[in-house]
Amino acid sequence: WDTEMLVAYYCFVNLGWAPSRYDALPSREKRLVTEFALKSMRDQKEAQDRANRRLEHGRNSRNPDSGG
Repeated sequence: WDTEMLVAYYCFVNLGWAPSRYDALPSREKRLVTEFALKSMRDQKEAQDRANRRLEHGRNSRNPDSGG
């Protein structure tokens, strides 16, 4: 997917926007929405990665055979 399609999908899923709503934004506003959406996606991925590490660390600390 290209960035525009990814962000249009993000807005559709998370904001309930029809793709035409994103597409109709003025170019400056579309760039801003794109940066906001990409930042949100990165933040969400980082939070998920942290949660996965904590979960894995918890599993390892309870399992002495895991080497953790």
